[in-house]
Amino acid sequence: MRVLLTLLLLAPVTAAATGAPLPLTDARSLLEAKEYDEIFIAFSSLDAGEHPDGDAAIASVVMDAAQASRQADDLHLAIGLAGIARRLNREDSNATLLFAKLAIKLEMRGAAAQALDEGLLQAPTDGELLFQRAHLAEMERELQKAADLYGRVPKAHPRHGDARDGASRMKEASSQQDAVLEQVAEVESAFLEQQEAAGRRMAQERRRPTPRQDDSAGRATSIPAPVPIPSQRATSPNSAPAGMEATGSRNFRIVYHRGDRDFAQRADFEVRVLSMLEDARQRVGNLFNHYPEEPVEVVLYTAEEFALHFGGQLGQNVLGFYAGKIRINRAENPHDPMFRRTVVHEYVHALVDQMAAGNVRGVPLWLNEGLAVWTEHRVTGANDESELPFPQRRRLRQYAQSISLDSLARPPFGACGNQMAAYIKSRAAVEALVGTGGGLGRVLRVIELIGRGRQFEQAFSEVFGDSRLERLDEQANRQLEE
Repeated sequence: MRVLLTLLLLAPVTAAATGAPLPLTDARSLLEAKEYDEIFIAFSSLDAGEHPDGDAAIASVVMDAAQASRQADDLHLAIGLAGIARRLNREDSNATLLFAKLAIKLEMRGAAAQALDEGLLQAPTDGELLFQRAHLAEMERELQKAADLYGRVPKAHPRHGDARDGASRMKEASSQQDAVLEQVAEVESAFLEQQEAAGRRMAQERRRPTPRQDDSAGRATSIPAPVPIPSQRATSPNSAPAGMEATGSRNFRIVYHRGDRDFAQRADFEVRVLSMLEDARQRVGNLFNHYPEEPVEVVLYTAEEFALHFGGQLGQNVLGFYAGKIRINRAENPHDPMFRRTVVHEYVHALVDQMAAGNVRGVPLWLNEGLAVWTEHRVTGANDESELPFPQRRRLRQYAQSISLDSLARPPFGACGNQMAAYIKSRAAVEALVGTGGGLGRVLRVIELIGRGRQFEQAFSEVFGDSRLERLDEQANRQLEE
């Protein structure tokens, strides 16, 4: 899965410093001196119950620093401080609300939702938490959830009237959305049925004998009919449902909604997308020495279509994913460099699925995602981490070192609290395997053995030796120190 750039540290950074935590009096002095970043560094690794001056007192100072940083428009520092305050004092809903509001402003709605949900576990009847979580669900087009949350806002809350109106509005919108989603599902189902029928017809054509007169013997013989070459554009008017276009090359089949594009615009769009897919196939194939025999299915969505089909939160935070076919968000602009990176990333997932013979669940997520981001960087020369300012990149790498590969083996990926750090740690593990006597071929061999029925640990030991997996966390962390 390809996620959007995450500029935010959502969990504490592993502290390099040792010794007693900063005293409360010193923290207040830093606050008066407006040294808010120093307060962040001092308490970034502090857990609840560890400070002798008490969690509530320290959290109060950190919250003041967060509010001041927000007023100074340093939103990334502000949200980092708010996150520390949340961790130290879970009962303070103000820290949760500040964190969530900052996360929404920074386009990190998934983080905001997680914070508000955790706050509601502590205070399930808090009217402000309920209202803000309902409002976020409405922004994410999670309409039924928004209606339920609005309905739970207590009557005594100042915004109960707004919540009541919101619940009514969400119920009506939810009914309309259900009707639209049902129609979209029918359209895609019809397209898939037509593709399967076309495949059966092609197979029958391959098997059908064609009579030919043998001049030398004067006898009628039979030869197989030539295998038809897929055309660049399906010519049958029934090859795609109304409002959709279906086209392809030898190696890819794509489907997309035509929107208001005319014929020339559709042709230009298709050529660009197919060229990009073919380029990814060639470049990744050169690395992996693997080229799929069957065409890869690709579905392209505009941002609006993706959000409608899969939900607003997914639409905001996911650029693409692979589940039997590649699905790409924000495909209305194939000129965007991020689109090319997403194509490469998701194509790697398609290859992993094929090499694992459909047993992709047997491949640990850190290996699947790490291989995708490693390849994305090799092919396109870009990665999300390089776009961060150095201090954030350094803190992110420090935090990534605290994440174990075992915690990244099964979904949800990024449950550690920072998905970018999860990607960084996973890529570092693949770099360690590829660059320290292993080689990419051996990594791919592990995946192929999983496809033959081996458990991951068994396949990994067979290829890399019995003790390598135990040392891989440490080797990945050394990669992150470079």
